Amino acid sequence: MADGTPDDMIERAARISYSTRPRGYLQQWAAMFQANIFDELADGIDAPSLFVSGGQDATSTGAARDRIKAAMPGIRTAEIAHSGHVIYMEAADELNILLGEFFDSQGDTP
Repeated sequence: MADGTPDDMIERAARISYSTRPRGYLQQWAAMFQANIFDELADGIDAPSLFVSGGQDATSTGAARDRIKAAMPGIRTAEIAHSGHVIYMEAADELNILLGEFFDSQGDTP
């Protein structure tokens, strides 16, 4: 989480993490480390997409974000400067506004 994240939010995130069964938590981490999203992006994605990153995300490098952008022509990007990796908790209001604007811009596209 980003520097300055309120203690109650950190505690809430910890409670959510701790409620996961240990085996499931370890399987989740193993899957994340084995996954290579860049294999999935090799052929590019042309669907309307929004890529939101946290300006203080220590787990996602600028190089990785650049590779994702390069693989997705026309991707719309946004950064929430004060957020870390857990954007949906750290900056829920800003994220919801960005998502709403993105969905509104798509009209009735299936």
